[in-house]
Amino acid sequence: MPSHAMTGGCNFYRATPLFPPLPGEAPRTVPSPDGWRVDVPVRVLWGERDRALMTGLVDDLGEVCGDLKVERIPEGSHWLTHEQPARVNATIRTFLSE
Repeated sequence: MPSHAMTGGCNFYRATPLFPPLPGEAPRTVPSPDGWRVDVPVRVLWGERDRALMTGLVDDLGEVCGDLKVERIPEGSHWLTHEQPARVNATIRTFLSE
Protein backbone atom coordinates (compact mmCIF):
# COMPACT_ATOMS: atom_id res chain seq x y z
CA MET A 1 0.00 0.00 0.00
CA PRO A 2 1.41 3.43 -0.89
CA SER A 3 2.32 5.58 2.10
CA HIS A 4 -0.25 8.24 1.10
CA ALA A 5 -3.13 5.74 1.03
CA MET A 6 -3.93 6.24 4.72
CA THR A 7 -3.50 10.01 4.77
CA GLY A 8 -7.24 10.81 4.71
CA GLY A 9 -8.09 8.44 7.53
CA CYS A 10 -5.20 9.60 9.68
CA ASN A 11 -6.07 13.27 9.08
CA PHE A 12 -9.61 12.56 10.27
CA TYR A 13 -8.26 11.29 13.59
CA ARG A 14 -5.83 14.20 13.85
CA ALA A 15 -8.62 16.74 13.34
CA THR A 16 -11.37 15.23 15.47
CA PRO A 17 -12.02 16.69 18.92
CA LEU A 18 -13.19 13.25 20.04
CA PHE A 19 -10.70 11.07 21.81
CA PRO A 20 -10.86 8.82 24.85
CA PRO A 21 -10.87 10.68 28.15
CA LEU A 22 -7.82 10.44 30.34
CA PRO A 23 -8.16 8.41 33.55
CA GLY A 24 -10.48 10.27 35.90
CA GLU A 25 -11.90 12.54 33.20
CA ALA A 26 -15.56 12.54 32.21
CA PRO A 27 -16.39 11.48 28.63
CA ARG A 28 -16.35 14.39 26.22
CA THR A 29 -19.49 15.32 24.30
CA VAL A 30 -19.99 17.30 21.11
CA PRO A 31 -23.32 19.08 20.71
CA SER A 32 -25.27 18.37 17.53
CA PRO A 33 -25.69 21.54 15.46
CA ASP A 34 -29.19 22.53 14.41
CA GLY A 35 -30.04 21.33 10.94
CA TRP A 36 -28.07 18.09 11.00
CA ARG A 37 -30.31 15.47 9.50
CA VAL A 38 -29.62 12.25 7.60
CA ASP A 39 -32.67 10.98 5.75
CA VAL A 40 -31.22 7.83 4.23
CA PRO A 41 -30.98 4.41 5.90
CA VAL A 42 -28.01 4.23 8.28
CA ARG A 43 -26.61 1.04 9.78
CA VAL A 44 -23.90 1.08 12.43
CA LEU A 45 -21.85 -1.84 13.67
CA TRP A 46 -20.29 -0.87 16.96
CA GLY A 47 -17.63 -2.81 18.85
CA GLU A 48 -18.37 -2.38 22.54
CA ARG A 49 -14.73 -3.02 23.46
CA ASP A 50 -13.46 -0.16 21.30
CA ARG A 51 -10.75 1.59 23.30
CA ALA A 52 -10.51 4.52 20.89
CA LEU A 53 -14.19 5.51 20.58
CA MET A 54 -16.61 5.75 23.48
CA THR A 55 -19.65 3.48 23.27
CA GLY A 56 -21.93 6.42 24.02
CA LEU A 57 -21.06 8.12 20.73
CA VAL A 58 -23.90 6.27 18.99
CA ASP A 59 -26.50 6.77 21.72
CA ASP A 60 -28.12 9.88 20.23
CA LEU A 61 -27.65 9.15 16.52
CA GLY A 62 -31.36 8.47 16.19
CA GLU A 63 -31.97 12.18 16.72
CA VAL A 64 -30.26 13.00 13.41
CA CYS A 65 -30.78 9.74 11.50
CA GLY A 66 -34.38 9.03 10.52
CA ASP A 67 -33.76 5.36 9.68
CA LEU A 68 -31.09 4.10 12.07
CA LYS A 69 -30.22 0.61 13.24
CA VAL A 70 -27.27 0.08 15.56
CA GLU A 71 -25.86 -3.40 16.07
CA ARG A 72 -23.66 -3.46 19.15
CA ILE A 73 -21.07 -6.22 19.14
CA PRO A 74 -20.13 -6.86 22.80
CA GLU A 75 -16.88 -8.69 21.99
CA GLY A 76 -15.90 -6.34 19.13
CA SER A 77 -13.17 -3.73 19.29
CA HIS A 78 -12.14 -0.78 17.10
CA TRP A 79 -10.92 -3.34 14.54
CA LEU A 80 -14.28 -5.05 14.06
CA THR A 81 -13.87 -5.46 10.29
CA HIS A 82 -10.63 -7.35 10.86
CA GLU A 83 -11.88 -9.40 13.81
CA GLN A 84 -15.21 -10.48 12.35
CA PRO A 85 -15.11 -9.93 8.56
CA ALA A 86 -17.80 -12.53 7.82
CA ARG A 87 -20.24 -10.92 10.27
CA VAL A 88 -19.52 -7.43 8.94
CA ASN A 89 -19.94 -8.58 5.32
CA ALA A 90 -23.18 -10.39 6.10
CA THR A 91 -24.58 -7.31 7.82
CA ILE A 92 -23.62 -5.07 4.89
CA ARG A 93 -25.19 -7.51 2.40
CA THR A 94 -28.41 -7.64 4.43
CA PHE A 95 -28.50 -3.86 4.63
CA LEU A 96 -28.02 -3.49 0.88
CA SER A 97 -30.78 -5.98 0.14
CA GLU A 98 -33.36 -4.26 2.39
